[in-house]
Amino acid sequence: MVDREHPTLSMTRQHDLLGVSRSCLYFRSQGTSGEDLALIQAMDRQYLETPFLWSRRIRVWLERQGMIVGRKRMQGLMRTMGLRAIYQDPGTSRPAPEHPVFPY
Repeated sequence: MVDREHPTLSMTRQHDLLGVSRSCLYFRSQGTSGEDLALIQAMDRQYLETPFLWSRRIRVWLERQGMIVGRKRMQGLMRTMGLRAIYQDPGTSRPAPEHPVFPY
């Protein structure tokens, strides 16, 4: 949206009008590396088979496949992909309806 060759508006003024910092002009996205794409494809295949696994178990599975990756990197990639483990929450805080409730 910023025009570097604008005849009347300076770069600073354009950034002020848009409400963005000038540092965002110099940022160039690196994109996704080939190694990350391979990890993402492998994670996606495994997630489709076992959607109940989360980063720790998928990392172990990837290590068995020969791909060494850290757990935090796995969490970041899974968060980027929008993957979440599917599991049932424990029902430990739900009282039984037939039990009496005593005052403090």
